[in-house]
Amino acid sequence: MNKSIVVKLSFFGPKIKKSEIAKILDKDEKGPYYEGIRERLEHFFGFPLDNLSSEILTRYIEVTTKDVHLQFMPSQNNIINRLLKPLKFAKKSYCFAEYTSTIALCGIVGEMLAILIWKMHKITVKEKPITEIQEEGLFGCKFEELNQFACIKILRTLDCITETQSGNFTKIRKKRNFYMHHWNIDLNKEKKDAKDIYKTTFRLYKKITDMKLDKTGNLILDHLFLRFLQNQH
Repeated sequence: MNKSIVVKLSFFGPKIKKSEIAKILDKDEKGPYYEGIRERLEHFFGFPLDNLSSEILTRYIEVTTKDVHLQFMPSQNNIINRLLKPLKFAKKSYCFAEYTSTIALCGIVGEMLAILIWKMHKITVKEKPITEIQEEGLFGCKFEELNQFACIKILRTLDCITETQSGNFTKIRKKRNFYMHHWNIDLNKEKKDAKDIYKTTFRLYKKITDMKLDKTGNLILDHLFLRFLQNQH
């Protein structure tokens, strides 16, 4: 029996233009459009518009381009808490110029995406779902306990991800490790790296879940992701 999929709207905030920033920040600028934008921005950031600045909204626009934006996403607890919230916090960190935080949070999202893919594919052994005991026998521990390098290698070997996706996972992992584990780093590249890794991570999430609307307004998802959501309780 088909189960309905509940979605969240505007989780990552509204799309805005740089030319609109001054009017958004000017509360004397009335009308349903700007009032609606202000309300959605306050919801995204979690505090009143008075605390926002032109600089913050400029950085917000830099990571709210069409390729890294979604108007809706599944309202399933683990998807929200383990993937979308860290990705949202990564975006907010970028807006506040906390670039290393953005990179670190994207590293978390990358690891959670790998686990999601593993769960989506429902790997079998002798036509039965693989057990945790079998995972420990094959990998030395449960899949979720593996380091990210091993997870991605296994997913690629089993053809659960493409070579391009494997490369993107590796890019996220290496950049996260560089900023988390090195003492001497070139902070002149921090903002560029943060934006690049955020966009790479967001695109990867979009590609894996493949969630969109068709011309008639019906919700379309990757079939493996849809099965995963329908099996959640």
